[in-house]
Amino acid sequence: KGLMGFAIAFQMPMAVLVLVWLDLLQPETLQKYRRFAIVGIAVVAAVLTPPDPASMMMMAVPLYLLYEISILLARLVVVRRKRAAAAA
Repeated sequence: KGLMGFAIAFQMPMAVLVLVWLDLLQPETLQKYRRFAIVGIAVVAAVLTPPDPASMMMMAVPLYLLYEISILLARLVVVRRKRAAAAA
């Protein structure tokens, strides 16, 4: 349960990038709902790890960092798309 949960959860940046690339999600939306994402990450970490705070934090902190990296990568995709549209 735990290892598979980690594996699935760490695919979040890729899923976010696909949604941004398909123009179904915007970086601004990710920023706007950051608080909800933090709560969701905490819940996922609590469910997928053994019942101790250290394990939960070992999953929650990297997931939050991946969320922030997803925002940065989403911005990069949007900027590149705008540059390509301006060049065409």
